[in-house]
Amino acid sequence: MNSIFSDQKGKMTEQRSRFLSFAFPCESVEKQSNLLKKMRVEYPSATHICYASAIDCGDIRYFSSDDGEPSGTAGVPILNVLKEKQLVNVIVFVVRYFGGIKLGTSGLFKAYKECAELSLENVVPVMKKKLFKMRCSYENFDKIKKIAGKDNIDDVKFSENVSFLIYLKEDDDKLFLDVADEMEDLCQFKYVR
Repeated sequence: MNSIFSDQKGKMTEQRSRFLSFAFPCESVEKQSNLLKKMRVEYPSATHICYASAIDCGDIRYFSSDDGEPSGTAGVPILNVLKEKQLVNVIVFVVRYFGGIKLGTSGLFKAYKECAELSLENVVPVMKKKLFKMRCSYENFDKIKKIAGKDNIDDVKFSENVSFLIYLKEDDDKLFLDVADEMEDLCQFKYVR
């Protein structure tokens, strides 16, 4: 699965209706709710604020809303874009200002899909990483830096031992955990998120 790190935007016009799209990193249902409230405050005169999200809560949960558009014509095409791009922990909003011409169900489906894609076209998806908290000896810390790469280690604190956060790609975490288990003086290795 992939995710995004930064907010992205897109916009288009279809038959005089204006569509604005916004993609945000979103790791929780609570953040999703807060972002929806924020969008409603920022775009109070919008005809519709439709969205879709994919959030990893242990298992991936999908959400979508047509916000008054005919059923399945807005949220579903936005969600399809997330699934096609294999994105997780992302929410995409598409704000519509009605232009006076009805687009029909196929026209709405196409417009919402295209606008959602615009907000994600400049995004370079990244591999989702798991975060672990670790504490070990100075000697093992040097070994771990070589294996994991210094760019994947953060918040390092030196005392009797070294404590730090380590980010591992989903595909690498099991291999790394096997190697870490073989280190004799490993004090703590805990999954964070």
